[in-house]
Amino acid sequence: ILRSNLHDLLARAGALHNPANLPAASLGELFKGRNTALEQLRHCLGPVPDTAHNPSCALVLSGLGGVGKTRLALEYAWRQADNYAASLFLGADSPEVLQRNLAALCRPGLLNLPEQTDTEDPWHRAAVLAWLRQHPGWLLIIDNADTETAAEAVEALLPQLSGGHLLITSRLS
Repeated sequence: ILRSNLHDLLARAGALHNPANLPAASLGELFKGRNTALEQLRHCLGPVPDTAHNPSCALVLSGLGGVGKTRLALEYAWRQADNYAASLFLGADSPEVLQRNLAALCRPGLLNLPEQTDTEDPWHRAAVLAWLRQHPGWLLIIDNADTETAAEAVEALLPQLSGGHLLITSRLS
């Protein structure tokens, strides 16, 4: 309870920030005709988890290239940003890219982890996964899991995550 009150006080004082690395700004009013899809995403994902003991909820947006899967996920992230402790984006074109991008979340200015000075990606990945477990209520967009190997890498990552929401975009059904 003390931590919760302290967290609220710090948030009101502006001492806390919600980490985000979304690659594009919201289109705002220019994003038209997809409000129903945004509402369906919100409904399907459900309430934002408030403890790390809550399982993560993952939703896959699949379809042909160029239909707007990534843009829909980004617009959802921007419109719901105040509800999440963090809004994070990972490209997942291949297993290697997914692992490298997961480690990159450790960089200075984003999660501000002590491990950011380490030179080894495995330490960075472990630190990021620990941060996600310790800070429930995050949104993680995993983009372009378009190959079988990339999808398998994403599937292998899912059991390591709890306490947040995942939006996965893929050309695979």
